[in-house]
Amino acid sequence: MADTVHELIELSKAASEEERLQVLEKCIESFNSLNGDQDFIATLEREDICDEFEAIVHACGLGSHDSPDEPLVDEWREW
Repeated sequence: MADTVHELIELSKAASEEERLQVLEKCIESFNSLNGDQDFIATLEREDICDEFEAIVHACGLGSHDSPDEPLVDEWREW
């Protein structure tokens, strides 16, 4: 997630929504890969990852952190 935050900062405020979404999707895909063989993301881990990810989504100007209708993470996660 730290890499994702750094990538978003490097994009600058002028980055398009599509560019920001690509960085965010890459973050979740990395968790998908990590979880693939190991299956280590259980309920508590999933909730923590989703909470942190949604905070990043909100910080970069996408989605609503306070009351998301459908969290962005759910579009890409496989766990």
